[in-house]
Amino acid sequence: MKPVRRICPVIVLLALTSVPALAGDNCTHKTWNWKVDKKAAMELQQFVNDGHEPWRMDNVATIAGQAIDDRRKDWDDESTIFEAPKVISETENVARLDARSEDSRVRYEITLRKYSWLLPSAKENWNWVIWLPASVERTGCRSLGNESTR
Repeated sequence: MKPVRRICPVIVLLALTSVPALAGDNCTHKTWNWKVDKKAAMELQQFVNDGHEPWRMDNVATIAGQAIDDRRKDWDDESTIFEAPKVISETENVARLDARSEDSRVRYEITLRKYSWLLPSAKENWNWVIWLPASVERTGCRSLGNESTR
């Protein structure tokens, strides 16, 4: 009978800690995937190669901010104030950034890519390839006692 008494508190503790996960996250999720216009991307790459807007090769936070601004209009977040995007991870050709609203109810996760088909026009150097938005995921969650986000 003693083994049962020891196991029961563990089962009760596990049940109590898993209740929020079973109740659902009360969040909405939207994803936007960019359809890359290769011709326009090649022209932009050449524009950068010619010395214009060199930040497009390395300033992922600015590019992520532009991607957010593009989506905010369509996702009714124009009046929402966001913190500056922060890098979650970055490799040679993929960067993921995170931006949250000041009240933490809305989160954007932005994926940027450097496409291999731009390498020839960037002198075969990944450092010279421009970053382009690939996707933006929006998660909006309820705060206790507030309406859900859109």
